[in-house]
Amino acid sequence: PLRLPPLPTGSRPFAAGEVLRYAVTFQGFTAGEATLAVLGPATIGPQSGLLVRYTADSRGIVAAFYRLHDRVEALLDPLFLFTRRYESWIEQGRRRRHRIVTFDPAAKRYVQTEEGGDTTTGPLDRDVVDGLGLVYHLRVKPLQAGARLTVPVFRRREAALVTLGAAGPVTVSTPAGRFETLEVKPAAPEGPRPRASGDDGGLLGGTATIWFTTDPRRIPVRLAGSGKAGSIEARLTAIELPTVRAGDGKIP
Repeated sequence: PLRLPPLPTGSRPFAAGEVLRYAVTFQGFTAGEATLAVLGPATIGPQSGLLVRYTADSRGIVAAFYRLHDRVEALLDPLFLFTRRYESWIEQGRRRRHRIVTFDPAAKRYVQTEEGGDTTTGPLDRDVVDGLGLVYHLRVKPLQAGARLTVPVFRRREAALVTLGAAGPVTVSTPAGRFETLEVKPAAPEGPRPRASGDDGGLLGGTATIWFTTDPRRIPVRLAGSGKAGSIEARLTAIELPTVRAGDGKIP
């Protein structure tokens, strides 16, 4: 398996400038590409934190009958990486949507604004992560084979407690190389299996399976799930790592 450069002492698994690129398949056919990127510290309105971005775009023959052009940005609190704000621009087939959600656990509420100005305010009794923030939230957790982790994930206007289980090690082959990973997926729910939020095409949000490298960087090298239109999978094609010095990105 491919070995990545070691992390400097005291650093988080990721830092501003990291870009992960993926080849996406839909129903087994080559469909396009996706990226996960750490943009860095940012302030949006009254909120500050770490800004991360997910993009997905259809390519080739799939784009001819199903257009996919998604962008999601999440602002994460710098200490525990819970989501303070996320914004999504979604184009999936004929469906288009622009949405902003802000979270204020201290005031016990969230505010969701849709394109056109329609605003919904709802209750919020805890810190939460959105589907994109969940990926980075998991990367700083002490994952190990056999472990279970419950995370409050916001989707469909409510916070759902999602229990994830880790198994491995599993060797995963991708265009970027072969990696030793931990497979992290939702544990069998007692009730109906939760559905994807629609803001992620089925790859994020606690409904997908994600394979993280076992090294300290915890890079997600493969993601697999299902959206409204069918099964979707992303495999790593390239890794762009920033130059990180000792202590960069460490927990304050």
